[in-house]
Amino acid sequence: MQHNKSLEYIKQQTSTIKQVFFIPGWLTKDTLQDDQIACLKRIYPQAEIQPWFWDSYRTWSIARTNAENEGKRIAGVLESTVKSLESTALVAHSLGGRVLTHALAAMGKRILVDHAVLLGAAIDYDHPYVDLLGAMDSAGNNIGGTLGPVLSCSNENDGVLKLVYGTREWKQALGLKGPKARHIGLENRCVPANWTIGIQGIRYQELVSEEILKGEMPTIDEIDQAVEAALLTEGGVKKYQDGGFFDYSTNPIGKYMGLDKHHSMLFLTFLSNVLS
Repeated sequence: MQHNKSLEYIKQQTSTIKQVFFIPGWLTKDTLQDDQIACLKRIYPQAEIQPWFWDSYRTWSIARTNAENEGKRIAGVLESTVKSLESTALVAHSLGGRVLTHALAAMGKRILVDHAVLLGAAIDYDHPYVDLLGAMDSAGNNIGGTLGPVLSCSNENDGVLKLVYGTREWKQALGLKGPKARHIGLENRCVPANWTIGIQGIRYQELVSEEILKGEMPTIDEIDQAVEAALLTEGGVKKYQDGGFFDYSTNPIGKYMGLDKHHSMLFLTFLSNVLS
């Protein structure tokens, strides 16, 4: 089945989508924040918003591998448990974008949701699976896991992806640079440098700028050390998930989680604008 390849297709579908699975990123807790849900509901007013949590409470390298494995698992779960895939959308943020990219590659032409959205995806911009996003074969058949296009939202001024992803992976992320190769079926929209719209006057673009984060952002090594210490603490995983044993203002995990919240809201508010 050939898909409608334009961004207009997604805009038209947002009012008919019945369920949205939102895949969060690294070190995410097991509940979505109210403002994240509210933003998704504005975009998809008829949909049930369902978070897809995965084993992200790990050091970066382990979480990275877990993300890829979770992507492969999602394909099977969707096929066996989700009805009306044609009225389902998949949305992912940051390292959750790595989950989603691997999921769509595994879904191929066998399992097709309506469309997918990547927000600041933490996967190499030239990864082979990025080339499969929204792709079709020579006969016009969907082979990238979606009936419609895949929308990627990137941000060239993204300090989180520059200082976290870039310093560990030594490559540029899709969510920072946009895709290397453009093709019909893969749309990319870049957050403008002057994007300051936010909920309750919060200027999300400023909060995640590289200049601000240079003095505030913990390194991945510092975050990894804090994660390892947390998971070795008695009851550490549960306390870690509850967020009850560290100070958000000083602990590297807490600092990152606070920045990740701003990061996700930057992209969600931008997505709402793009699809309005």
